[in-house]
Amino acid sequence: MQKHILFLIQKPALEMSEISALKRGANYFKSLIQIHNVRRGTYANCKNALQVMSLIWRAGDLCQIKIEGLDAELSCMVFTDLINDHFKMLYTNHRYIAHDFTRPYQQQLSQPFSFHFHQQSIDPATQYNKNKILLSLTRIISKSSYKPLLSALLAREKISATGIGKRIAMPHILSDLVDEPWVVVLHSEEDIDWHSPLGDINLVLALIIPRNASKDIFRSVISLSRALLDPNFTDLLLQTRDPQELETLLLYCFKR
Repeated sequence: MQKHILFLIQKPALEMSEISALKRGANYFKSLIQIHNVRRGTYANCKNALQVMSLIWRAGDLCQIKIEGLDAELSCMVFTDLINDHFKMLYTNHRYIAHDFTRPYQQQLSQPFSFHFHQQSIDPATQYNKNKILLSLTRIISKSSYKPLLSALLAREKISATGIGKRIAMPHILSDLVDEPWVVVLHSEEDIDWHSPLGDINLVLALIIPRNASKDIFRSVISLSRALLDPNFTDLLLQTRDPQELETLLLYCFKR
C-alpha cells in the first residue's frame, strides 16, 4: 500500500524541531516513509535526521511524503496531522481525511484562473489508438462540439506529433469553442504509439485554450511546459492517479 501527502515549505530551511518531528513520527511505523523535495529532485528517509538535514530546502518548494508498507494507512493519518502542524498542507490521500479536507488545502495555492479539469484512465474501447483517444478526449470536453475540436487536434498532430518524451504527450490547441481552459489527463498502463520520434507514451496531458485567453493563462501554460522538462516532476505525474492530487500538482506548476 502506498500513500502520498503534498505540502509546501514555508521557511528558508527546515528547523530542527520539524526534522525531529518527522523522525519521531516515522519511528512509530514499519512503513518506508520518505520526504521528497519535488522541486529539487531530492529525497531522504524520514527516520534518518542527518539525511534530511543534508538536503537543500527553500521556501515555496513543493514536497511530498511518500509512505509505503503494511501500516501505510495509519502512518498517513499520523503524518497528515504532523505535516498540517508544521508545513503548508496541500493534499493528503488518507481515506478518512482526503474528501473532506483536501479542497480547502488545495485552495491555498490560489488558483490563478478558472479552468476545467478531468482525469481518468484511457478507455480500453479506444484500443489504445491515438485517433480514438483524441476522439474520446474531445467528447469529455463537449458532447455537441467535439467534431471541430477533434479536427483541430488532428490538424495539430499532422504538423508534428505532440509527444514530449518521458512517456507523455501534450496535445494542445487554441479554440473558439471553449470559454475557459480545459486540462484533461488520461492515463494508460498500456504503451501507446503516439507516432512520435520520442517514443511511446503512457499519459496524455491535453490543453484546450480559449483563443482569446488572458496573459495569465499563457504564462501558466509556459510554466507548466517548463515543469514538464523536469524528470522528477514527470515521474510524479506518471505515478499519480488521484484526481485531486493531480490537480494540485498542476496548480503548483501554474503558480511557479
